[in-house]
Amino acid sequence: MFSKILIANRGEIAVRIIRACKELGITTVAVFSEADRHALYVRLADEKYCIGDAPAKSSYLNMNNIIVAALASKAEAIHPGYGFLSENHSFAALCKENGIVFIGPSADLISKMGDKDIARRTMKNVGFPVIPGSELLKDLDDAKEQAQRIGFPLLIKARSGGGGRGIHRVDKLDDLENAYTRAASEAASVFADDGVYMERLLLSVKHIELQILADHFGNVVCLGERDCSAQRKNQKVIEEGPALLISDATRHRMLDAATKAAKAVGYTNAGTIECLYDQQSEEFYFMEMNTRIQVEHAVTEAITSIDLVKWQIWISAGMKLDFTQAEIHNNTHAIECRINAENPYAGFQPSYGQITKFHSPEGPFIRFDTGVCEGATVSPFYDSMIGKLIVTARTRNECIQRMKSALNEFHISGIHHNIDFLKFLLSQEDFLSGDYTTNFLTDVLEKQKEADEANNRAVTQCVNCSQLVQNGELDELYHVCPFCNYHFKVSARQRITWICDIGSFVEHDTDLISQNILDFPDYDTKLEKSRKESAEKEAVICGIGNLSGMPVAIFAMEPSFMMGSMGSVVGEKITRLFETATEKSLPVVGFIVSGGARMQEGIISLMQMAKTSGAVRQHNDAGNLYLCVLTNPTTGGVTASFAMEADIIVAEPLALIGFAGPRVIEQTTRQQLPDGFQRAEFLLTKGFVDDIVHRKNQRDYISLVLELHK
Repeated sequence: MFSKILIANRGEIAVRIIRACKELGITTVAVFSEADRHALYVRLADEKYCIGDAPAKSSYLNMNNIIVAALASKAEAIHPGYGFLSENHSFAALCKENGIVFIGPSADLISKMGDKDIARRTMKNVGFPVIPGSELLKDLDDAKEQAQRIGFPLLIKARSGGGGRGIHRVDKLDDLENAYTRAASEAASVFADDGVYMERLLLSVKHIELQILADHFGNVVCLGERDCSAQRKNQKVIEEGPALLISDATRHRMLDAATKAAKAVGYTNAGTIECLYDQQSEEFYFMEMNTRIQVEHAVTEAITSIDLVKWQIWISAGMKLDFTQAEIHNNTHAIECRINAENPYAGFQPSYGQITKFHSPEGPFIRFDTGVCEGATVSPFYDSMIGKLIVTARTRNECIQRMKSALNEFHISGIHHNIDFLKFLLSQEDFLSGDYTTNFLTDVLEKQKEADEANNRAVTQCVNCSQLVQNGELDELYHVCPFCNYHFKVSARQRITWICDIGSFVEHDTDLISQNILDFPDYDTKLEKSRKESAEKEAVICGIGNLSGMPVAIFAMEPSFMMGSMGSVVGEKITRLFETATEKSLPVVGFIVSGGARMQEGIISLMQMAKTSGAVRQHNDAGNLYLCVLTNPTTGGVTASFAMEADIIVAEPLALIGFAGPRVIEQTTRQQLPDGFQRAEFLLTKGFVDDIVHRKNQRDYISLVLELHK
């Protein structure tokens, strides 16, 4: 067994390998770029060496620097992880030349399987079904001839491609020349090899992976399959195992074909045969073989309880597999979601910067592999994946529910991420049924785009000036009428999104919901209707977030939930928020909206008002700031009274604010009210509000106030 291993990788896979080594009593050596000097995996390693500047070509792809670090540290073996040099046959050969064991298959085998053209012909020769296609294309004329033979649509693929790159779709002959030129050019640029070939594009198929383990004694096992069909631009997003809609007979044929193929080529160590599976015909076709550990290897580990990383090390150290194919049993289901630093709602643009808050889910049958922690910086130099969440359960349905629950436990601030998008995908009908294909994400995104475009084209009539405004324009204008400056009602969550730093808001007291404690008629029906219309549990959202880096307690009333009336727990939620803010010396910012409490809400609200006011007073007495924003309308007596206790009161333009309706006031005072009596502009002249702030300026305005108060 090795006594010291160097990990030629970074991020979560480096952490994964380091932990496996530590469990085996093996000393670990990390190599890092200048950008990763303070990374988690570097801190976990026993020894560490800087191998270059941030760009991968200067560090993680710098073979000589890695070999120098291995020799300097006296490492006996190098684990390449995935990506970077993991499938570089020259690097594997260089390790051997320097007396270092490369943890993986031989350089010759990597070269053979890395050349997609040779790999395809090799698999065909050993009896593994292959997709109809061509051999290596000689030139454009050859490409045209082969394309007409294969038929459209087809794919032009780089011989040395991998990771979803070097693939170009061609739908008709007229597009072939441009696609061929681009494919060859990209292949030369990215893989230093302009060789390309063609395959028929199979539509409505699943992407299935078969996990292989093979030792140096001729023993080969296939640990089952993974369904990796949920992918975007050939990059996997969600993986699961076993595949739901594959029959036992077909599964047996797949596993048998994979095992025979691995034996025929003399494969050793961990590897993955990737296939396309046609559900209609139940036929499967070889795509490629990955001669390394996969990102999604944890799915197989979860359903087999076999540690693939440890077995990579053991096999490279000369150990024999101590189990057979007959002993492999998959009696559970596992799903993996890739957590990426990207913004799915801005074209999946990568998100970089410091992670200011980081909490990941925990619990039985939940595993989170990551290379980041709170305070870590997501660098623009590397892949956007920051972790993988893996859950296991007895059934697939239970597994999906566990994954959704676990995703809800994440709290990541400072960067954009794809967690909400993953929850959205897990709720799609095609995914729930298991009948999804490699077109799944494309179809979902296309439908979402069509829905968004339809919504943007739709118009809304301004209630103030009656002009029609396109919804897309309203979104860009913070839901403010471009004709009269009228501020439309917006949801509580939208306000919090506009105000808080990205991902910083943590909601409090989500378990507090209104109950019909006084047994009012139809109150339960009204509650259920409000929850359905607003998609919220309660009429107020409370929590703590950051505003320009400053922590602040925030509450926002939901206009679609009984018009933001106090309800039976709203006062209690706000009270608790003020108590927390007092304890932590935090300012409070509140967004007030109310349509006037009906009798039943009003009675409960009045009962809560004294306690809430007391919490506000204690907060003020402690020298803390309370700023409220009056939105349109704020006409409930209790709500307006509560708002008026703020230190600073600002209002949105044209907001209607009052303790009672104009008719009630005129009848009571027997006086005619002046025009605009309850509008924010009138109240500003009388000193009832301190300022009027346009919605688009509220974040900057409140930030300035908080900074001055601090």
